[in-house]
Amino acid sequence: MQIGPQPPDAVVLSALFASVDRFEDAVRIGKNFIAAMSAHSVLSIYSRFFPTAMDLVCSEQRESQLRPPDFVSNPLIPDSPPEPRYVETVCTSVREFKQAMSAGDSARALRALRPTGILNKVHPPSKELERLEINCFREGGYRRLVYLPEMAKLALWLGDSEKADGYASEVLTLLSPRRSNPTEEDGKEIHDANMVLGLLAVMKGDLVGAKKFLLASARTQWSSYEARTLGPNLSLANELAKRGEREVVTEYLETCPYFRTVQRSGLTSKWIADIRDGRVPDFGPFLYA
Repeated sequence: MQIGPQPPDAVVLSALFASVDRFEDAVRIGKNFIAAMSAHSVLSIYSRFFPTAMDLVCSEQRESQLRPPDFVSNPLIPDSPPEPRYVETVCTSVREFKQAMSAGDSARALRALRPTGILNKVHPPSKELERLEINCFREGGYRRLVYLPEMAKLALWLGDSEKADGYASEVLTLLSPRRSNPTEEDGKEIHDANMVLGLLAVMKGDLVGAKKFLLASARTQWSSYEARTLGPNLSLANELAKRGEREVVTEYLETCPYFRTVQRSGLTSKWIADIRDGRVPDFGPFLYA
């Protein structure tokens, strides 16, 4: 069984299409920040669900002939009037992207986006993992936590279970002295490490272990920055929900501090209602956080 590079379901395709649509719409009206964030969402989904295609296309990519607007590399560029030539390029690329994805050709779809410039200077997942590993191996102690959680996730998505297990386990080992009283800064690291180890347990058929990792991932605090901009990766919750483990997924959603905030209570309630009705919730962007 694979959790990483596997064919996406309709929910993932819907999220991918929604992201490219937001990118196109934002470019049309000159909303640079929204365009940049939407492009980032597309690439995040690809890194998570299409690492092989991402590696292939990024390794063969060339700079786009049309110089993309500065917001592609700097999302803080203020909104500006749309550039007609670039708008036309984006519209054509998005249309070809959707056609290729609908035909099941993820590599051709990603190539269709090359003229937009959003692939320029993007590290393919395998190269990004190598880059993080080099930086991490130069560090010691807690400083390695800057890199280890992302390394664990990338290794898992790329199908390297041994590396994923090693990196995720090291996160928990480094944080074990603070396990009984984790700080806000530990929140996402603890969550992601347990999420990776839980998915590895699912791959081995160990649902009892996977459920323990899911609940352990919920026992975290979230820094104010992460609470505003980042969220938990719900891939483990999603896999357990698919397998009918409704009780533990509901407990996770009710326990995780990130989802207990007032602004997220409506979304959480909808997910719990779906689970209790026997449906797998649409976790949307939380599947590739």
